[in-house]
Amino acid sequence: MKTGMIRSLFISWLKNDKQVFSLVLFIWLYMYVISPLKTCSEYMQQPLCFTEAFMSFIGNGFCMPLVALAFLVISIDYPDISGNATFVLSRCGRKKWYNNQLFFLILAVIVYLLFLFVFSIIFTGAYSFVTNGWSNVIINLNKESIEEYRQLKITYPFAVTDLSIVNHFRPYTALFYNTILAILMLVFHGQLQMCLSVKFNKAVGCISSIAILGLGLMSWVASDKLKWFFPLANSTIGWHYDELYQKTLYPVEYSFVYMIALNVISYIIGVNIVQKKQFYLGGNTYD
Repeated sequence: MKTGMIRSLFISWLKNDKQVFSLVLFIWLYMYVISPLKTCSEYMQQPLCFTEAFMSFIGNGFCMPLVALAFLVISIDYPDISGNATFVLSRCGRKKWYNNQLFFLILAVIVYLLFLFVFSIIFTGAYSFVTNGWSNVIINLNKESIEEYRQLKITYPFAVTDLSIVNHFRPYTALFYNTILAILMLVFHGQLQMCLSVKFNKAVGCISSIAILGLGLMSWVASDKLKWFFPLANSTIGWHYDELYQKTLYPVEYSFVYMIALNVISYIIGVNIVQKKQFYLGGNTYD
């Protein structure tokens, strides 16, 4: 592993002009998640738990696809397979080059989620407590039997943490498990985009990854059991349990195994693609 290469890739990723899509995502999350949570907190005169805004980012079925999509767009330029990159690849070796790309991808995913977490804390920290319990705001938003809370949930659907998470996990446990699953999902989509970009081109890589994300979203909206075949449903600890009863719909352990297996398979396929691909100086590649 060449730390210099990883550092160079990471710095260029941070400076990439496509990071503007991160800004768009942050503005959207502020408008539809953070601001509504603050409004509900003031309306109910109750504080939030400081993890709840971030849990809405990665645990809400409407928000997570947007978080994933934004990451795919800002990472579309990687890996760089231009003429200069071909020279670097020939110097360090194909497998080592791919490993460096993977380490960069993992680092980018972690930093991306860290930025989202810090962003959520900056705007909700003053309204939040740090004890390991869900706030009355999140609990009340799921009380559909009370008309005023039901209307708030309808008005602010992106700010709601799923009841299956609230009733089966403590906030810190939910934060830890869901963050790991989110990392695994984003790394998988990043690897898929990277493999297909090397094998074909960046358009194929990006479209294929977005297509899988879209199919996962459609199967989730339809509440079809096929959703468990897609990374999206497995990327959050929600939906694994019944909202009200101690009933397991799909073991969360299976999601961890599934996401790890997907990433391992993607790594093996990616290394195989890179080793068989013909690279030439000047940026042209041929099978």
